[in-house]
Amino acid sequence: MTEEPRGVEWPQPGHFRIRLRRGAWPVPAAIEQNEDGQWRAVVDETATGWFRDPWHCEEIIRIWTYGRRIEDWEYLDLIDLKRRAERETPEHPCLHPLKPMNPMLTPIVRRRFAHGSAMPFPRPTSKDQG
Repeated sequence: MTEEPRGVEWPQPGHFRIRLRRGAWPVPAAIEQNEDGQWRAVVDETATGWFRDPWHCEEIIRIWTYGRRIEDWEYLDLIDLKRRAERETPEHPCLHPLKPMNPMLTPIVRRRFAHGSAMPFPRPTSKDQG
């Protein structure tokens, strides 16, 4: 899916993914705005302070300029992947976002789906077949 071009004149709140270093794993990032009109950035689950002007926050500028906008579920999926990798695969590149990765050596972290299976669809049972 290609992202629609966005104007750079003023940031918009939303979820993004961004690489902290060339060739490294992309991390979840967000630009947030509160009710008072203040802005902050959240990069790899680390939040900045609140700013009246978003252009005074380097992380917001970086996210808005270089980040790729993603859906809310993709943002949550990147955070969930990090949690599972912490438990199951400590060498996974999502836990080392400043280290360039080798895609051929990236370990697989099994995905869990809403129905609790590691498969995208529940396995058919004997009663489903007959």
